[in-house]
Amino acid sequence: MSTIQANIGLGLQVAETIPIGDAEVASPPTVTHQITDAVTLLNASSTPPGALVASGSVTLSGGTTTLDLTECLGPTVNSVPCPVNFTGKKINAYKIRANPNNTQPITVQAAGSNGYLLLGTSGLMELWPGDSCEHVHNASLPTVSSTTKAITVTSSMTAAQFDIILVGG
Repeated sequence: MSTIQANIGLGLQVAETIPIGDAEVASPPTVTHQITDAVTLLNASSTPPGALVASGSVTLSGGTTTLDLTECLGPTVNSVPCPVNFTGKKINAYKIRANPNNTQPITVQAAGSNGYLLLGTSGLMELWPGDSCEHVHNASLPTVSSTTKAITVTSSMTAAQFDIILVGG
């Protein structure tokens, strides 16, 4: 079995220059708004763990696709597909990016009766062309099983595309 180490850096910093009244000020004050996180490392011994990874570029067929977390997005090695099985694991980190060339948004949600709540109980996320979303969960999502395993991505653009990385442990 392979080993992984996921390096995840999240944060946002915005510098705001604030004018003072109507006067011309040579050096107006600047306020920095920020939430910074240290780089999170996920591997087999971290909390939460990162033991498996699946990634890929996906094109919807007829405006929909369903990702089965018990058989998904594995690499192709020597022309042989190698799907990844997250059964018994939790998805602890992911990134999804809608292709910037899409003309309509994609919607990500749990699929039907065996849906996986990737977004927690809130249910769904819409990503417009070029949008991305990256989450790190502290082992708070459900464990993948035969009854909790499917994520559906839909769009009114029948061949919309997206990139995805899933880290489970």
